[in-house]
Amino acid sequence: MKFLIVTFLFIANLSIAQELESDWALGSWEGTANSGQEQTTIRIKVRETLSEISVDIDLLDIGVIGIPARNTRITQNTLEFQIPSDSGVQPVLLEREGNSLLGIWSESGRGDASLLLEPAELFVTPNEQRLRVTGEAGILGLSIIMPEQSAPLAGVVFVHGSGPETRDASRFAAIRLAESGIASAIYDKRGTGESEGDWQTADFYNLATDVSTVIETFAAASKLHVNQIGLIGTSQGAWVAPLAVSLNDELGFLITVSGPATTPKEEGHWNVIRELQLAGYSETAISQADEIMSLWDQGILNNGDFSDFIRAMNAASNEDWFEETSLQRIFSTDLPAWFIGWYKAVMNFDPLPLLRELTLPMLAILGDQDEEQPWQRTAELLEALAEEGNDISVHIYNDVNHAMRRLTPAGQLSRWPGRPGDFFERQVDFILQAVE
Repeated sequence: MKFLIVTFLFIANLSIAQELESDWALGSWEGTANSGQEQTTIRIKVRETLSEISVDIDLLDIGVIGIPARNTRITQNTLEFQIPSDSGVQPVLLEREGNSLLGIWSESGRGDASLLLEPAELFVTPNEQRLRVTGEAGILGLSIIMPEQSAPLAGVVFVHGSGPETRDASRFAAIRLAESGIASAIYDKRGTGESEGDWQTADFYNLATDVSTVIETFAAASKLHVNQIGLIGTSQGAWVAPLAVSLNDELGFLITVSGPATTPKEEGHWNVIRELQLAGYSETAISQADEIMSLWDQGILNNGDFSDFIRAMNAASNEDWFEETSLQRIFSTDLPAWFIGWYKAVMNFDPLPLLRELTLPMLAILGDQDEEQPWQRTAELLEALAEEGNDISVHIYNDVNHAMRRLTPAGQLSRWPGRPGDFFERQVDFILQAVE
């Protein structure tokens, strides 16, 4: 019995010691990470769930929220965890010094960044209502994110970029808008997350009908009138959103981010054309490459017969400009049937007639280092519409790429590739002015 009592007391004391060790770290901490000339804002939330300590990381300048850390360990004076990333696990070691946390954030190939964090008010994610509604292709899973105030000033439906995007792709932006009193609807694209259907067989019109379904549900749930609601379409979303506007003529505004005003075909050629322009090649070489890419497009229209394209590629393979491009990487002839069918249906979609018919205010946000779409051509087309009388504003960020990330003076991504400083504020100002 004496042995059992001693053992129990030892376990109890160990449990109390562990609790005391972790108690000091619980809560929210915010500060900066510094590496050379770079700095970024970091916020961590340390919490206890089911007798386990977990850490969530927010990188506010980058636009990432709620990264779950791995292998969290707390001692009497230190907090350790690992940040998962595409480049591998990044260990963080923080040490308590007074009321602050000082430490090191390591990343393979980049060295150590220094951290200084101070206690902060506990960050509470805005209210999120998860819903499932029926659209053209079946169930659509969506979330409505409301500001803390009782009545939102306006509302936004986020329209996806290309590929299998879930609602999480727009979650950070929705939270930032909520901080300014704007409600948002974010949803899973067909065939992703909780949504049924298949995005691989959906053309832009199909996707626009899903936007209409979300608008209807969002208006009812948020108690906003449709003219207080607008769309933010990113990349491919800039083709889908004007279609959705044509189906919902009472909408209040439209924002496109890195969105083309050209056809998908012209957008598809831009990466190679830009590479040759940056390398200083002549218009003759650029035209030759453009003609080769047009033969690939013709192969799509011919249901996968790329024989003319292959011959042209072989003939051009000895040209001095050929190796400077990503022609071979981007313009593959080994394509799945679904892609050929999908791209054939959308390749020549021209958004310009829809944009010309807009009766609502539009803001187009572009980056002058966009590697995915011909931003300058897009700006010219939209500015021409503005001169014709359309309420269209174009803002171009310098040294910013397609993902709206700032580049270094050498044109490379930084360690923490953040968005332009006024990226969200610019959109908020535009929205509130559009609905006033």
